[in-house]
Amino acid sequence: MLRSLFWYLLALAPVVAIAYLVWTYRRKSAEKEAASRERLAAVLGSRRREGAAIEKTAGAAGRGLPAPPPSASAAAAMWVARERFLSQPETLLYYALKAGLPDHEIFAHVGLAALVGVGPHMTGYERDQRLRRLAQHEFSFVVCDKSMRAVAAVELNQAAAAAGQDFKAECLKAAGIRLVRLDPAALPRRDEVRALVRGENQ
Repeated sequence: MLRSLFWYLLALAPVVAIAYLVWTYRRKSAEKEAASRERLAAVLGSRRREGAAIEKTAGAAGRGLPAPPPSASAAAAMWVARERFLSQPETLLYYALKAGLPDHEIFAHVGLAALVGVGPHMTGYERDQRLRRLAQHEFSFVVCDKSMRAVAAVELNQAAAAAGQDFKAECLKAAGIRLVRLDPAALPRRDEVRALVRGENQ
């Protein structure tokens, strides 16, 4: 009798073990789902509060009331327009270029990558590195002819823009594009612009 009971319990043990494992797995899964729901509810609650704060700010502004200060997260998501697209020296130079080169097109804040590409023999990592380096530089203005071929790149020599000057000059020289560097404190007159940009009388 005892032997039969022993064998019965021994045969029942794997069933009990499997049932215990299944129960444990389900319990842990339920706990994870509950924790996930709590996190989702917390995130949604935070988003709703931020949305309500933004709506409140917009409503107060529409009624002419002083708007409450936005939360840090709401302020980080806001964008503001720059006061002006071109600085005062850039604006003066732009109009001088337009007046001195009426048969050309003038473009402001043009990246070096828009003027110079990477040679076809460059591939893989080296090509990516060169493209990234090109993307880090820009010019104050680019002068194009009517066929939109770049004739010259114009740069206001500012102390903050000193880095990378040799690299930019090297790229433009290889591409056959003239580089004109000007002092913001001594901008050319419109009757001097063509000679500077086209390299005439030099």
